[in-house]
Amino acid sequence: METQLTHISGITLQKDHSSDWCSEARHHEDMKTVIVAVLVLLVISQSEALKCYCGGLRHCPSSVQFCHGFNNVCSTVFLHAESTPRYSKSCMKSNVCRTVTRPDVLSIHCCSTDLCNR
Repeated sequence: METQLTHISGITLQKDHSSDWCSEARHHEDMKTVIVAVLVLLVISQSEALKCYCGGLRHCPSSVQFCHGFNNVCSTVFLHAESTPRYSKSCMKSNVCRTVTRPDVLSIHCCSTDLCNR
């Protein structure tokens, strides 16, 4: 514990720095708590995110991806315009699934459970 003496107009004031140390220690503990809480939330959000297969014409770092934000459904898109049908699997916005109306050119299948776009 460090004590500082200050003389003002014949009066001696004493300042105890132990309260500063306690305040810093409390701040450090608060920061650790915030960091742990953020990490827990990230793990929970990742485990609750929808998982979809990813592939075909879509280039992905892995065959399974987590959907985030507005991409809230899994999709399989078939392109029929070429002689050999092509496909793409990924996450997609649900409103895009409902707006595509060209069954002669492409078809989209959307679903909302983990790995449902086989």
